[in-house]
Amino acid sequence: MKKQVIFMLLFSLVMAAFAFEKGTKALGGTLSLSYSKYDRDADGITNLNVAFDLGYCVIDNLMVEVSPRIRLMAFENGPTYNWLGLGVGARYFIRKFYMGSQINFFSSGFSGHKNTWDNLDLKVGYLLSLAKNIYLDLAAIYNIPIPHGGSDSSVLSLSISVAAFFKGERLRDRS
Repeated sequence: MKKQVIFMLLFSLVMAAFAFEKGTKALGGTLSLSYSKYDRDADGITNLNVAFDLGYCVIDNLMVEVSPRIRLMAFENGPTYNWLGLGVGARYFIRKFYMGSQINFFSSGFSGHKNTWDNLDLKVGYLLSLAKNIYLDLAAIYNIPIPHGGSDSSVLSLSISVAAFFKGERLRDRS
């Protein structure tokens, strides 16, 4: 029991030492592949998503982000659609945990028609250190569509991405 208490105190001290200062920059990216069906009789849909995340801490622990995105959607026995998008959002960090939101705007032109699709992502996550300033970003994301003729089904997903954080030459750890 005594070892567990000491471990928890040391763990809390290490976690409290972690902070993102104002001016910290972030560069990250996500590559995801998914397959889904709306019901068992429907054709399947394969999605390939590529996103780059660029962030900047405007105050300590509050990061604003811009995320250029590409989405390829292929229907079984059907067409393939290419979407280009842009996400704008923010995350607030509490040690290595964070919560945030992002609004995403997508646009595609095919068969002479222009289509748009917008959604709101609500996310919570944790940064797992891989190397100095390099982290695995583990997140749960709740995707809510913004209705205007597009999808009306919300999606809860798990995401793993890689991110690098820079403050000058290195991220500050308070010691």
